[in-house]
Amino acid sequence: MSTRDPQQIKDWWNEQGFDIKTKVLDFNTVFYNDCDYLGITNRKIAAQLYIDDRAYRYTGQNTDEFLYDLTAESLKIYQPTIIKVGDRVQVLNGSGSCYKTGEIATCIAINVDKNGELKYLFENDKRQWQVLDWKDYKTLNNDTPLLTSLLNCKFTVVKDIDGLTKGKIYEVKNGKFKDDDGDICPMSEELLSEEDLKKYFQPLNSLDVEDSEIITVIKD
Repeated sequence: MSTRDPQQIKDWWNEQGFDIKTKVLDFNTVFYNDCDYLGITNRKIAAQLYIDDRAYRYTGQNTDEFLYDLTAESLKIYQPTIIKVGDRVQVLNGSGSCYKTGEIATCIAINVDKNGELKYLFENDKRQWQVLDWKDYKTLNNDTPLLTSLLNCKFTVVKDIDGLTKGKIYEVKNGKFKDDDGDICPMSEELLSEEDLKKYFQPLNSLDVEDSEIITVIKD
C-alpha cells in the first residue's frame, strides 16, 4: 500500500527483476488473498498486519530479526513524562497543532479531562496556546540537546514522479515544499535535514544504488 500511483510502483517493481508477480488492485477492492500476485493499492484494505517503513521501521531485517523486534522483550513502552507548570518543552511533532516541529513552548496549565487523564496546555513565544499529547514533546533541561532547525533548501527530481516534474526546481521552506498540484508535503512531520528529504523519497528507490537517487539537492 502506498499513496503513490499504483501503476508507478508496479512499473518500478517489474524493473527490479523480482520473482513475485504484481498486479494493481481495483479501487473497490476490500479484501485481497491471491497468493500468486502481490497486490498494489493506494487504499488501506483489510489486513492482518501492516509493515510500513514509516510505522514499524523496516530496514532490511531478516524474518528472525523482525519477529524478535515485535516481541514484548524488545519493545519499549513509553510512559508520559510528568511535568509541572513553568516547565519548558520542545515540540517533536507539530503536525495538527499551531506549533512547528522544534519549537519551544512553556507549560502554563494542567487540567484533568472527563477520563481522568492529565492535559497539558502550552504557550509559545507568539503567545499561542495549544494542548499537546505527551508523545509530541520532550521536556527540556540544561543538558537536553535541541532539535536542529527546520530544513530550507532547493531540489530537483531526476525523473518524473507523482506530483513532481523532472528538472523543475522545488523549494523547501521550514521543512515543507509544494508539489505541482500545490499540495504541501510532507503531510505529517516537517523535514529537519537533507537526509530527511532523501528518505521521504526513498520508498520507490530504496534498493537502488546511491547514484540513482530520485532527488538532487541544489547547493548554493
